[in-house]
Amino acid sequence: MTTDTAAFVYARCDSSRLPGKILREIAGHTVIDIVHARAARVAVDRVVVLTTDREVDDPLAAHCAQRGYLCFRGDPEDLVRRTLQAIEVYAPAAILRVNGDSPLFDPALANAALARLDNGTEMVSNIVERSFPYGIAVEWIATDAYVRLADAAEPQEREHVTQHLYRLRGALSLCSMTDTGGNHADLRLTLDTQQDWDALSRLCSGRDVTKVPYWRLCGIAEPTPAFRPAP
Repeated sequence: MTTDTAAFVYARCDSSRLPGKILREIAGHTVIDIVHARAARVAVDRVVVLTTDREVDDPLAAHCAQRGYLCFRGDPEDLVRRTLQAIEVYAPAAILRVNGDSPLFDPALANAALARLDNGTEMVSNIVERSFPYGIAVEWIATDAYVRLADAAEPQEREHVTQHLYRLRGALSLCSMTDTGGNHADLRLTLDTQQDWDALSRLCSGRDVTKVPYWRLCGIAEPTPAFRPAP
Protein backbone atom coordinates (compact mmCIF):
# COMPACT_ATOMS: atom_id res chain seq x y z
CA MET A 1 0.00 0.00 0.00
CA THR A 2 1.20 3.53 -0.77
CA THR A 3 2.76 5.19 2.26
CA ASP A 4 2.80 8.85 3.30
CA THR A 5 -0.60 9.97 2.11
CA ALA A 6 -2.60 13.16 2.54
CA ALA A 7 -6.22 14.15 2.05
CA PHE A 8 -6.40 17.63 0.52
CA VAL A 9 -9.78 19.22 1.31
CA TYR A 10 -10.46 22.08 -1.13
CA ALA A 11 -12.64 24.75 0.43
CA ARG A 12 -13.41 28.46 0.31
CA CYS A 13 -15.89 30.84 1.88
CA ASP A 14 -17.28 32.65 -1.14
CA SER A 15 -19.82 31.09 -3.47
CA SER A 16 -22.03 32.91 -5.94
CA ARG A 17 -24.95 30.56 -5.29
CA LEU A 18 -24.50 29.85 -1.57
CA PRO A 19 -22.15 32.31 0.16
CA GLY A 20 -20.42 31.03 3.29
CA LYS A 21 -21.60 27.47 2.70
CA ILE A 22 -18.43 25.88 4.09
CA LEU A 23 -19.16 27.32 7.57
CA ARG A 24 -22.91 26.65 7.46
CA GLU A 25 -24.28 23.91 9.68
CA ILE A 26 -25.94 20.65 8.73
CA ALA A 27 -27.35 18.57 11.60
CA GLY A 28 -25.44 20.65 14.15
CA HIS A 29 -22.01 20.56 12.51
CA THR A 30 -20.34 23.00 10.14
CA VAL A 31 -19.79 21.62 6.67
CA ILE A 32 -16.00 21.84 6.98
CA ASP A 33 -16.12 19.92 10.28
CA ILE A 34 -18.25 17.19 8.68
CA VAL A 35 -15.93 16.84 5.71
CA HIS A 36 -12.80 16.93 7.88
CA ALA A 37 -14.19 14.28 10.24
CA ARG A 38 -15.01 12.00 7.33
CA ALA A 39 -11.63 12.56 5.65
CA ALA A 40 -9.87 11.79 8.94
CA ARG A 41 -11.39 8.30 8.83
CA VAL A 42 -9.47 7.51 5.67
CA ALA A 43 -6.09 5.78 6.10
CA VAL A 44 -4.14 8.99 5.49
CA ASP A 45 -1.22 10.44 7.40
CA ARG A 46 -2.73 13.91 7.44
CA VAL A 47 -5.79 15.90 6.41
CA VAL A 48 -5.06 19.38 5.07
CA VAL A 49 -7.63 22.05 4.28
CA LEU A 50 -6.52 23.88 1.13
CA THR A 51 -8.03 27.34 0.86
CA THR A 52 -6.94 30.64 -0.63
CA ASP A 53 -4.80 33.48 0.64
CA ARG A 54 -7.63 36.00 0.16
CA GLU A 55 -9.14 37.98 3.01
CA VAL A 56 -12.56 36.45 2.33
CA ASP A 57 -11.20 33.08 3.47
CA ASP A 58 -9.81 34.39 6.77
CA PRO A 59 -12.87 33.06 8.68
CA LEU A 60 -12.25 29.56 7.33
CA ALA A 61 -8.56 29.71 8.23
CA ALA A 62 -9.47 30.95 11.71
CA HIS A 63 -11.97 28.11 12.13
CA CYS A 64 -9.31 25.59 11.12
CA ALA A 65 -6.84 27.09 13.59
CA GLN A 66 -9.43 26.91 16.36
CA ARG A 67 -10.13 23.24 15.57
CA GLY A 68 -6.46 22.37 15.20
CA TYR A 69 -6.79 21.45 11.52
CA LEU A 70 -3.84 21.73 9.16
CA CYS A 71 -4.64 24.57 6.77
CA PHE A 72 -2.71 25.63 3.70
CA ARG A 73 -3.44 28.94 1.99
CA GLY A 74 -2.37 29.29 -1.62
CA ASP A 75 -3.21 30.50 -5.09
CA PRO A 76 -6.84 31.73 -5.21
CA GLU A 77 -7.57 30.95 -8.87
CA ASP A 78 -5.07 28.34 -10.06
CA LEU A 79 -5.97 25.13 -8.22
CA VAL A 80 -3.27 23.13 -9.95
CA ARG A 81 -0.70 25.60 -8.63
CA ARG A 82 -2.27 25.57 -5.15
CA THR A 83 -2.04 21.79 -5.14
CA LEU A 84 1.62 21.90 -6.19
CA GLN A 85 2.31 24.45 -3.46
CA ALA A 86 0.77 22.16 -0.84
CA ILE A 87 2.63 19.13 -2.21
CA GLU A 88 5.88 21.04 -1.80
CA VAL A 89 5.05 21.76 1.85
CA TYR A 90 3.69 18.37 2.94
CA ALA A 91 5.51 16.07 0.46
CA PRO A 92 2.99 13.19 0.36
CA ALA A 93 3.54 10.23 -1.94
CA ALA A 94 -0.16 10.31 -2.86
CA ILE A 95 -3.03 12.72 -2.38
CA LEU A 96 -6.76 12.19 -1.98
CA ARG A 97 -8.72 15.06 -3.48
CA VAL A 98 -11.75 15.88 -1.28
CA ASN A 99 -14.31 18.56 -2.15
CA GLY A 100 -15.28 20.82 0.73
CA ASP A 101 -18.82 20.99 -0.63
CA SER A 102 -19.28 17.21 -0.43
CA PRO A 103 -20.38 16.67 3.18
CA LEU A 104 -21.34 13.02 2.62
CA PHE A 105 -17.93 12.01 1.24
CA ASP A 106 -17.42 8.29 1.93
CA PRO A 107 -14.18 7.28 3.71
CA ALA A 108 -14.82 3.57 3.15
CA LEU A 109 -14.79 4.07 -0.62
CA ALA A 110 -11.62 6.15 -0.34
CA ASN A 111 -9.92 3.38 1.63
CA ALA A 112 -10.98 0.77 -0.93
CA ALA A 113 -9.55 2.92 -3.72
CA LEU A 114 -6.28 3.52 -1.87
CA ALA A 115 -5.61 -0.21 -1.83
CA ARG A 116 -5.51 -0.06 -5.65
CA LEU A 117 -2.94 2.74 -5.82
CA ASP A 118 -0.02 0.34 -6.23
CA ASN A 119 1.74 -1.81 -8.80
CA GLY A 120 2.08 1.01 -11.30
CA THR A 121 -1.40 2.51 -10.88
CA GLU A 122 -1.01 6.28 -10.63
CA MET A 123 -4.63 7.38 -10.20
CA VAL A 124 -7.86 5.81 -8.99
CA SER A 125 -11.13 7.61 -9.71
CA ASN A 126 -14.84 6.87 -9.46
CA ILE A 127 -15.88 9.68 -11.81
CA VAL A 128 -14.46 8.27 -15.05
CA GLU A 129 -17.54 6.08 -15.41
CA ARG A 130 -20.16 7.61 -13.15
CA SER A 131 -22.23 5.25 -11.03
CA PHE A 132 -21.90 6.90 -7.60
CA PRO A 133 -24.01 9.90 -6.54
CA TYR A 134 -22.85 13.40 -7.41
CA GLY A 135 -20.95 14.50 -4.31
CA ILE A 136 -19.43 11.07 -3.57
CA ALA A 137 -16.29 11.51 -5.66
CA VAL A 138 -13.12 9.57 -4.89
CA GLU A 139 -9.87 10.62 -6.57
CA TRP A 140 -6.47 9.32 -5.48
CA ILE A 141 -3.41 10.57 -7.36
CA ALA A 142 0.24 9.58 -7.01
CA THR A 143 2.12 12.82 -6.37
CA ASP A 144 4.83 12.05 -8.92
CA ALA A 145 2.19 11.75 -11.64
CA TYR A 146 0.45 14.96 -10.58
CA VAL A 147 3.70 16.93 -10.64
CA ARG A 148 4.74 15.37 -13.95
CA LEU A 149 1.54 16.39 -15.73
CA ALA A 150 0.91 19.77 -14.08
CA ASP A 151 2.58 21.85 -16.79
CA ALA A 152 0.39 20.20 -19.43
CA ALA A 153 -2.79 21.65 -17.90
CA GLU A 154 -4.50 24.18 -20.16
CA PRO A 155 -5.24 27.63 -18.66
CA GLN A 156 -8.98 26.90 -18.33
CA GLU A 157 -8.23 23.54 -16.68
CA ARG A 158 -6.15 25.14 -13.94
CA GLU A 159 -9.34 26.34 -12.26
CA HIS A 160 -9.89 22.67 -11.39
CA VAL A 161 -7.74 20.22 -9.45
CA THR A 162 -7.83 17.17 -11.69
CA GLN A 163 -9.65 18.06 -14.91
CA HIS A 164 -6.46 17.98 -16.98
CA LEU A 165 -5.63 14.45 -15.79
CA TYR A 166 -8.71 13.02 -17.52
CA ARG A 167 -7.77 14.66 -20.79
CA LEU A 168 -4.24 13.33 -20.36
CA ARG A 169 -5.33 9.86 -19.23
CA GLY A 170 -3.17 8.26 -21.90
CA ALA A 171 -0.10 9.61 -20.10
CA LEU A 172 -0.82 7.94 -16.76
CA SER A 173 -2.07 4.65 -15.39
CA LEU A 174 -5.68 5.36 -14.44
CA CYS A 175 -7.95 2.89 -12.64
CA SER A 176 -11.72 3.33 -12.81
CA MET A 177 -13.90 2.55 -9.79
CA THR A 178 -17.59 1.74 -10.29
CA ASP A 179 -20.46 0.49 -8.16
CA THR A 180 -21.53 -2.92 -9.41
CA GLY A 181 -24.40 -2.92 -6.92
CA GLY A 182 -26.34 -0.20 -8.71
CA ASN A 183 -26.13 3.08 -10.56
CA HIS A 184 -26.98 6.16 -8.50
CA ALA A 185 -25.34 8.79 -10.71
CA ASP A 186 -28.62 10.73 -10.79
CA LEU A 187 -28.58 11.23 -7.01
CA ARG A 188 -27.37 14.68 -5.94
CA LEU A 189 -25.53 14.92 -2.59
CA THR A 190 -23.34 17.96 -3.13
CA LEU A 191 -23.78 21.42 -1.58
CA ASP A 192 -24.00 24.17 -4.16
CA THR A 193 -27.34 25.92 -3.69
CA GLN A 194 -29.87 26.79 -1.00
CA GLN A 195 -31.99 23.92 -2.31
CA ASP A 196 -29.07 21.55 -1.77
CA TRP A 197 -28.64 22.79 1.79
CA ASP A 198 -32.36 22.36 2.50
CA ALA A 199 -32.34 18.82 1.08
CA LEU A 200 -29.18 17.75 2.94
CA SER A 201 -30.46 19.27 6.18
CA ARG A 202 -33.66 17.23 5.91
CA LEU A 203 -31.77 14.08 4.95
CA CYS A 204 -29.32 14.33 7.86
CA SER A 205 -31.65 15.65 10.56
CA GLY A 206 -31.21 13.76 13.82
CA ARG A 207 -28.33 11.66 12.46
CA ASP A 208 -24.60 11.76 13.18
CA VAL A 209 -23.67 13.30 9.87
CA THR A 210 -19.95 12.92 10.60
CA LYS A 211 -20.23 9.12 10.55
CA VAL A 212 -23.39 7.72 8.96
CA PRO A 213 -22.64 6.58 5.39
CA TYR A 214 -24.44 8.31 2.56
CA TRP A 215 -26.08 5.11 1.34
CA ARG A 216 -27.67 4.50 4.72
CA LEU A 217 -28.94 8.09 4.91
CA CYS A 218 -30.41 7.72 1.42
CA GLY A 219 -31.91 4.29 2.01
CA ILE A 220 -30.06 2.66 -0.87
CA ALA A 221 -27.88 -0.45 -1.02
CA GLU A 222 -24.33 -0.36 0.28
CA PRO A 223 -22.03 0.14 -2.71
CA THR A 224 -20.04 -2.76 -4.13
CA PRO A 225 -16.93 -1.19 -5.66
CA ALA A 226 -15.20 -2.77 -8.62
CA PHE A 227 -12.00 -1.66 -10.35
CA ARG A 228 -10.66 -1.88 -13.87
CA PRO A 229 -8.31 0.08 -16.15
CA ALA A 230 -10.05 3.26 -17.26
CA PRO A 231 -11.46 3.12 -20.79
